[in-house]
Amino acid sequence: MWRCSANPTEHTAIPNIELIQKVGNVLAATLQTHLTRRQNDTLTLDRVHIAQDEIAELKRQRQRLEDAYLRGLFSVETFERRVLAIDEQISTANQKSATAEIKAANREAWLKSIHASLGQNAHVIPKWLTTRDPVEVNHILRLLIDSIIVTRRDEDHIVEIRYKPD
Repeated sequence: MWRCSANPTEHTAIPNIELIQKVGNVLAATLQTHLTRRQNDTLTLDRVHIAQDEIAELKRQRQRLEDAYLRGLFSVETFERRVLAIDEQISTANQKSATAEIKAANREAWLKSIHASLGQNAHVIPKWLTTRDPVEVNHILRLLIDSIIVTRRDEDHIVEIRYKPD
């Protein structure tokens, strides 16, 4: 998980165990807030509702088109062409809705997984980083974290964690 900068003059020398402890402390302080904010983020569900609203509107348009055809306002060719166009839009909207629903379900499963592993026990994260299977730790950290920035100030190292956006 740890990667150094490309410029060797910018490397911060810090023992691995000390770095793990510092990262664990920052995670313990910020993880619960990050997970809660992500859990409350309704963007994915909003996409599902928007797609469903779009499908409902397209179905209303199709019904109005059929009504107009039955009243003799369109020729058969015009009616078939317009119905085909609306049906293609409905199909595309159904695909968007299904994709949004899958993303919402995946997001929910991901958040539950993170909460199950870490969420309620944020205070034990520094110990968790050193005692758990490194593969599991690396996997969870890669899901959560975009980058970890370590800078040296005076005699101390400051750790900044940048979480991945949605």
